[in-house]
Amino acid sequence: MPRLPPHLLHRACSLSPHLPSLLRVTRNLSEAQNELRWLTEAAASSSRQDSLQSQRSARSSRTRLERLIHRRAAHEPLQYILGTTEVGGLEFECRKGVLIPRWETASLADALARRLRSHEGQGEGKELRVLDLCSGAGTLALLLAHYLPAARVLGVDISPSAITLARTNLRRFQSKGELKDASRVEFRLGDLFKIGDLGRWDVLTANPPYVPVEEWRRLGRSVRAWEPKGALVPEDPDGWRGVNRRVWEVGRMVRVGVVLVEVGSREMARALAGEWIGVEGVESVEVWRDWPEEEGDEERMDVGGGREVRVRGRGQVRGVFVRRKGGVV
Repeated sequence: MPRLPPHLLHRACSLSPHLPSLLRVTRNLSEAQNELRWLTEAAASSSRQDSLQSQRSARSSRTRLERLIHRRAAHEPLQYILGTTEVGGLEFECRKGVLIPRWETASLADALARRLRSHEGQGEGKELRVLDLCSGAGTLALLLAHYLPAARVLGVDISPSAITLARTNLRRFQSKGELKDASRVEFRLGDLFKIGDLGRWDVLTANPPYVPVEEWRRLGRSVRAWEPKGALVPEDPDGWRGVNRRVWEVGRMVRVGVVLVEVGSREMARALAGEWIGVEGVESVEVWRDWPEEEGDEERMDVGGGREVRVRGRGQVRGVFVRRKGGVV
């Protein structure tokens, strides 16, 4: 990584003695200033809770700020330090050992909810049932429960830490009135490759591990040193192909009509779309960008065999959407 220009470090130091430490992590002065503001607010908030005496509180705030900056200078993700992150209008709790919620997931959840909203409770006595695999902190499952209050949502993950945090976030949103009926949401510990009979579901979503180990080695230090490798890099011998093959098997087993899987690259989306478009019973396949509902350049992606799929939205490729015959949307 190239060294920071000396003039930029001098500029940061002239603004605050804390900024150079943050600048070495963010590599951007504006981002470093934002992070310093958030860390200062977090330190002050904690100190107000610790002490009612203003002088002692000020010293405590400075000491705590120094500790927070030291953690960030070690490349610990800001979300772990602050303890929360806002995604899709919900403030998720974050903890070490569980993948940090990303905004890209919220964008996909919003687009899927728009597709599903008119089909909630479709048919007499029928409720929309959503199965979310590799749930992590519960990001996609809880966003869909928030956007689709009448839906029943089940999240499954192999990590006990992730399931504990997902349940914590569920209680958090319930207490804040951000979920209409929290009893309609459940998180279970489960191995994707050992899932048994879960009954029938209408929609399957998944954010499975998809980062090749070679690419993981090139990721930023904040990711490699702090976020769980198992949530990013697939352990299956066939890598992301094997994991997504199993996701599709589970979808077929629970007889879903709609599948949405997050992907890490255009090449991955092309491969999955090309594989799934030829499966018996599949009616349509789309590739979704960052903002699937926004207008972007019209594109048809060649997935091989003389077949093409539509690429929706604007931004980078983020997901593959599949509708099976008889699906809910």
